[in-house]
Amino acid sequence: MACADRSEELSNTEPVEIHIDSMGVPHLYAQNDHDLFHAAGYQMATDRLFQSEMLLRFSTGTLSEVLGESALLRD
Repeated sequence: MACADRSEELSNTEPVEIHIDSMGVPHLYAQNDHDLFHAAGYQMATDRLFQSEMLLRFSTGTLSEVLGESALLRD
């Protein structure tokens, strides 16, 4: 897993730094609580996007569109 650094404004009042270490753990640095909590929500949503997509496809019966024939029994 590669290490990633991002500095994003994310409609914050001050810049926020998100550093993802070699174990995939995000470390967030902000000047105030509001910006920190906003960045934490953004990072959590980014991490969970794949899970949300798979749950949506499972519940709508479209999982095999992504995973192929092996998922047909689940659809």
